[in-house]
Amino acid sequence: MSTPSKVIAFVFALTAFAVAIVAGMAGGDAAESVLARALVVLFVCHLIGLALGSTVNHVLNEYLRKYEADHPVPDVPSGPGPTGAGTGGSGGDSV
Repeated sequence: MSTPSKVIAFVFALTAFAVAIVAGMAGGDAAESVLARALVVLFVCHLIGLALGSTVNHVLNEYLRKYEADHPVPDVPSGPGPTGAGTGGSGGDSV
């Protein structure tokens, strides 16, 4: 699995964990039940995040392949450039 999908899963899971902790504590539930529910949410949302991240990665790769095929980079001939290029304007000595 690629790195972007793991990052998306990680962020999604930790965000869900934090929301579950804050919501449980704000609701006045016992710390043990809040933590247990938050851990379950962390695991489930990590799996969902992996699926979403993998899907996003696949869609972006397909789009980039199609874009590169539709917009090829033209070949630029190599060789000496125009004479006097890069002289900075006047071409004379600076005083």
